Amino acid sequence: DLSAILHWLYHESNTDSRQAALDWGVVFRVQVEQGRVDVCRALLGLLGEMNFDGYYERSIAAKMRGDYFAMLARYDDAEEQYREALIYIDKALVCNDADELLWNTKVTIHQSLADECRTVADYTRARENNIQAIAACERAAQLQPESNQIRCNYALALQQLAQLSFETGEFSLAEQTYKNALDVYRTVNRDSPQLEAARFNEAYCWRLVGDLHQRLGADERAAKDYGESIAIVEQTPEEERSAALYNVQGLALLGTGLMRAGQEQFDEAIQYYERGIRSVGAALELSPGD
Repeated sequence: DLSAILHWLYHESNTDSRQAALDWGVVFRVQVEQGRVDVCRALLGLLGEMNFDGYYERSIAAKMRGDYFAMLARYDDAEEQYREALIYIDKALVCNDADELLWNTKVTIHQSLADECRTVADYTRARENNIQAIAACERAAQLQPESNQIRCNYALALQQLAQLSFETGEFSLAEQTYKNALDVYRTVNRDSPQLEAARFNEAYCWRLVGDLHQRLGADERAAKDYGESIAIVEQTPEEERSAALYNVQGLALLGTGLMRAGQEQFDEAIQYYERGIRSVGAALELSPGD
């Protein structure tokens, strides 16, 4: 119930503004991911009434506004909000640079800004933000060396840098950086198998490595990479499989099918295409609005 959520967040902001900012951000991010513009607008409208006077709280609000504008393809507005978020989080870090939550928040802002820059083909600034995200991750890891969430964010920052290297034709750098990201994901998934984001990101990263090897003409290496991606989903209990997991599995299956078709192994290609379509169908059943 939206009204109940708004009521809860409003009152929480008057008792624990930092936790309210975290909770508001989680709720808002889910709505952005689901493309629910009306709910996003209601949550944004609530900001004026919430007690978000601290630098951290203001950074969260600006970052989420940036995500909202990016969803609407209003990239100039998104960048303005991300840069405002960085100003606030840097001010918060001046007050307390030993708070890993602040560093982790800085990571996510740089990651979002890097994605926005990649979208508009500003690869130089995308790389700068990827590198700053990695540096912030390293600082957060110094403060919380056992945090698998921070490790997951570090791997994601490496993965983003690898994607950028792939898009700019730096294939050797992309391959090595993907490998580094996968090493971290494997460690996180071994230590925290319940961390869904790491499981999805590892499956997605294997699929991206498959795309890279297919681009380089290394078909059998690509098949192995796609197989790793597919296996992560198949090893996940069915009741724990998200729409995102099914979707990445579907893309890996379709990528394998495309590769087999290029090798004129048409019967095998059709089998992969059929499996891929079923996986994407399962994703749509779980998230019909996507």
